[in-house]
Amino acid sequence: PFKQVIQNLHDDWLHAGVLPRTAGGNLKAPDMLVYLSWVCEAWDAVSPEIIKRSFLTCGITGSVDAEADDQIHMFSERGPCPAGRAIFDQKKAAGVPAPPPSAIHIDESDAETSDSLSDAASSSDSSDDSSDE
Repeated sequence: PFKQVIQNLHDDWLHAGVLPRTAGGNLKAPDMLVYLSWVCEAWDAVSPEIIKRSFLTCGITGSVDAEADDQIHMFSERGPCPAGRAIFDQKKAAGVPAPPPSAIHIDESDAETSDSLSDAASSSDSSDDSSDE
């Protein structure tokens, strides 16, 4: 909805009448205050439910009991790593701490995906230990 509202407002602006032009006759961009008013209007059009769902889709659930893990886009059938959910659950059940997001590089064509998650978790543990010294 956000992008669509911005697009609609821009279209309305284009069709509103006389538009500012450069000396060469090219169309000038809208004034910054116009852009800002569009952004405010577009944010107002985004419902709190969409914002909540967006966080869930990205895996930011705030839940420690895995109640929303099935809503993470990465692990959905259309996501980049549908098999990742099983690997994620397996590692969580084994007590393997989650590596920082920057250490996770999942490629489903890699037969050692499960091992790469373990390696990432191990390297994050060892890097945490070295920072204490």
